[in-house]
Amino acid sequence: PSADLSDDAWLLLQSSGTTGGPKIVKRSGPSLDAVARNVANAVGLRSDDRVVASVPLSHSYGIENGMLAPIVAGACALHHVAEDHQPGRGFDPTLAVTSGATVLPGVPAMFEMIDRMGAGRGAIRVAYSAGATLPPELAERLERRDGLRLGQLYGSTEIGSVTFGPTPGNVGQPMTGVDILILDPNHPDPALPLADGEEGHVAVRSPSMFDRYLGPDELTDDSLADGYFLTGDLGRRAADGALHITGRLKLLIDVGGVKVNPIEVEQVLAEHPQVDECVVVPDPVSPTINRVKAVITAANGHVDNSLLRKFLRQRLAAHKIPRTFEVRADLPKSPTGKVLRQKLRVSA
Repeated sequence: PSADLSDDAWLLLQSSGTTGGPKIVKRSGPSLDAVARNVANAVGLRSDDRVVASVPLSHSYGIENGMLAPIVAGACALHHVAEDHQPGRGFDPTLAVTSGATVLPGVPAMFEMIDRMGAGRGAIRVAYSAGATLPPELAERLERRDGLRLGQLYGSTEIGSVTFGPTPGNVGQPMTGVDILILDPNHPDPALPLADGEEGHVAVRSPSMFDRYLGPDELTDDSLADGYFLTGDLGRRAADGALHITGRLKLLIDVGGVKVNPIEVEQVLAEHPQVDECVVVPDPVSPTINRVKAVITAANGHVDNSLLRKFLRQRLAAHKIPRTFEVRADLPKSPTGKVLRQKLRVSA
């Protein structure tokens, strides 16, 4: 039966806290019904599908795409049960593509594992990524080598899954009942949306939206604007309605009064063969002065800073080029593979 048959049906989810402290989000029964129907319809789930529940159900993306949507579609959801001698074992890329699965929702780190292990595609007919930026070269390689085309999905704990695109390049079209506006980041007024093609603050109104935050994080006036949730993401909308996510508003780095979008710098850095993973963060010189710093994991254990700078100078404005490069063995990540940027930031 649908959850909306009861006004007492609620789900409490913890937001990831990617750029700030975690919060507890309260989602209603009707909200869960709406997102389950939307995901099942947008992805095109069928009753004969076998969906890999790759993301933990404690996450909004995991429970919506690994349980609620398959239930609505009458599909089978495959949940990995760890062996007794391997408690807590996480995502198994080989098992994901050899278990007869036909649908694989995942995060970029999972598809990177599939790529590195050469696991192939098995019987998978639909695969899509969410939760972090999908590297274009990873998507291109999987499609070229294995015929595994990665779609993209966009959402958050507060609004649920709200867009889906069957191919890489953008996060897709709004799902049923979802309204997306691009607003002026400095004055986010839904009555004055920006034109298609302009970059701004992504605002979403959706039937799957949350009710409120719990405890000290109760919904504040700056969380909503005339019924739209201000996501904190930067993006632009194409003429056909497709949404492109370009960065994160709170992540913008002020360098001498000029703003640097770290996502843009990271995407260029990731193209260099010496770079495996990277995160760009502010490097404070004083409470009011920042430089740009790149934290990198090396593809072959070595990074030549002079070569990196030369590579970046050919592709970026001078103020966007990191002043320092820090090489680490790995980057701190959440259970879904999101890089925890706050653990890399340093206060002045």
